[in-house]
Amino acid sequence: MVSFSSLVVALVGIASSWALWRNPSTQT
Repeated sequence: MVSFSSLVVALVGIASSWALWRNPSTQT
């Protein structure tokens, strides 16, 4: 079973990369 923290890290990474892909001008 994947640990909850690892799942959260994966979701955050995917969400951030998707947001950057949608809006390249938006820099965090």
